[in-house]
Amino acid sequence: MRQFSRFACHLGPAQLGVSPGAPEMMPRRAIHGARSGPPTPVTPTRSLTSPPSWPSRSRSPATSFHLSYQALLTADDAVLLLAVDGQERLGYLLGFQHLTFYANGPVAWVEEVAVHRPYRGRGIGRDLMRASEQWAGRQGCALIALATRRAAPFYRALGYEESAVYFRKMLDNQTTE
Repeated sequence: MRQFSRFACHLGPAQLGVSPGAPEMMPRRAIHGARSGPPTPVTPTRSLTSPPSWPSRSRSPATSFHLSYQALLTADDAVLLLAVDGQERLGYLLGFQHLTFYANGPVAWVEEVAVHRPYRGRGIGRDLMRASEQWAGRQGCALIALATRRAAPFYRALGYEESAVYFRKMLDNQTTE
């Protein structure tokens, strides 16, 4: 059975040396990569990852989550980190790396960070961010960035600086020819 260090960043069963869905010993409060298989302590749940304010799409939320989750597990440019304490899911981080001209190479982007409300203020978000920084460093990224609306003091405390303003436009997913 493989033990995970607190900041381990493994991307799937092959890297872990276990078969998908294999039970394994989990230390208390571990940070590690998600993997496929039936729901386990290391599979994020839709309730943790889907804010209720997202606009509805043509697929059911459960189907959309499953398709996205499976695709993220196999994406070479993505990392999905989970914070667990035994069998309890505490939080997760979803990040990506991509090439840029402005950094003359790859940069990392933290797309989502969520920690269940009862576990906030206990260092879980910090541990997830540190693990993502380690992952980004192994990918050769020049920097790591993110957008936030409510957690600027948290990120400043971790050494992040304000750099830009974030804009978005919701798309209706209509295809054009």
